[in-house]
Amino acid sequence: MGNFKDNRSGGGRNFGRRSFGGDRGGDREMHSAVCSNCGKNCEVPFEPTGSKPVYCFDCFKKMGGGRDSNRFQDRGPRRDDSRPQNNEQLDAINRKVDKILELLTKVPTPVKEKKEIKIPIKKIPPTKE
Repeated sequence: MGNFKDNRSGGGRNFGRRSFGGDRGGDREMHSAVCSNCGKNCEVPFEPTGSKPVYCFDCFKKMGGGRDSNRFQDRGPRRDDSRPQNNEQLDAINRKVDKILELLTKVPTPVKEKKEIKIPIKKIPPTKE
């Protein structure tokens, strides 16, 4: 049997798909760079293009980078006052749905049959003048 612990062939539960942020160990190609903050030589797991700053491990951590950072700081705080508004909107929707269901499930009242009344028409003979 083969060595099932060596999972570099793309097998396992990922089925050959690239892992984004999962296993960070193993044979990862590192590239030389100079930290934009402190000027130290460092290695990074991507090829620097020069269009964005590159930070060494220490500076990256100091700036709040990595797994422990709040990844969505640019989204702003969540507002607690949005809940009552949502409840009011849901209540309004529920009232409308209840009205629709009431109309759809209403038992139709039977309509009385209309009887046709026939009135005989007498022909009046024309008068001679």
